[in-house]
Amino acid sequence: MVFAPLLRLALKLVPKAKPGFTGVTVFQAYQVGDLFMALPALTRLREQVAVQVIAREDCLPLLRQLGFTAVSFDHALFHSLSISALAKAISSACKLRGQLGAIALDLNADPRTALMLRLMGVTQAISYQRRYGEFFTDTFSLTTIPWHQAEKDKVVVEGFLGAGLVTRKRDGAPRPALVGAIPKKIVEGVTDKGNRNTAEKVWPEILLGCQTRKDTKNWELEKWEEILQRLLQRGFKVGFLDNPDGDEAWKAWAHKWETQALRVSCSLLELFNAMQPEGPIKAVITLDNFLGHMAGYAGRPVLWVYGSSDAKAVLPKTQGAGFVQKVAVEAMPCRPCHHFCVNTRYKACFEDLGVDQVWQATLKFLRDCGLSQEI
Repeated sequence: MVFAPLLRLALKLVPKAKPGFTGVTVFQAYQVGDLFMALPALTRLREQVAVQVIAREDCLPLLRQLGFTAVSFDHALFHSLSISALAKAISSACKLRGQLGAIALDLNADPRTALMLRLMGVTQAISYQRRYGEFFTDTFSLTTIPWHQAEKDKVVVEGFLGAGLVTRKRDGAPRPALVGAIPKKIVEGVTDKGNRNTAEKVWPEILLGCQTRKDTKNWELEKWEEILQRLLQRGFKVGFLDNPDGDEAWKAWAHKWETQALRVSCSLLELFNAMQPEGPIKAVITLDNFLGHMAGYAGRPVLWVYGSSDAKAVLPKTQGAGFVQKVAVEAMPCRPCHHFCVNTRYKACFEDLGVDQVWQATLKFLRDCGLSQEI
């Protein structure tokens, strides 16, 4: 970065704010899936110190249910590097001055996060040593960095605790539970405006995640249509997660199928509660989006349909009775492409992924879930 020296000098002039939280503030205002991959690491950290999480607005109710203190941050800067996104981020950062702990940790060592934490007025912005790590006030070294993001987050937390940068809780002091309490009464469903099939609050037993924000991670909707149709023909109660930000093609597809399948539109907290052991959602079939990570954390089985993604880095992790199966075109030397398709055939990884291959994987998945003995 050409302007790095000037930026570091400017950051030194930003006044520190008086701490408003006693403990460690952790920045996790990235994607929802990133948050779920980080939750085991955050839980480990919470065993040792009081933890406050900076997260997206829509994640706050879920984090608070899990027992975390949480504050919101506008995450537009992590979607786009536009001037408007930067302005929103700076405004959001300034509003958090005086609400955070003196020490703030970023699990990703992202230079953008370092800048925001400094603007938020934290005394120490900390992460592990990485390129542009000098934007953080303190860094610590890691001997190894695991490939999978969830495992990496755990290693970063252990490195942070081992660096002696924070005072741990005294031995014998009460520590929070590993997983936050889930309300006994699970939300029974959600009404989706304009959906004639959800006039009464209902949930599907099988939930499909058919679209995500990045096009290189999307399997064709026409192929999803065939999978959905075959599941409905076999009598399964199927739904698909709505995408409020979807394009016109998605809106038309969702409108077509909402009369036969459940179009699920709800908060993250409602969705998470519906995936609990006593909840109505029994299995998830999804692309590489947050849904698989949420289901895995909740202990639900996941069938992961992927194309450009790196399974070694972001395959959903599960706990409890949950398990993950995956389906993809295996011989794809250009994978992972980091979502910038370089193949001469755009999205060849998904173009070559046929309906029959995914359907056979679905049949095996449903048998392993115990949802069908006949197929």
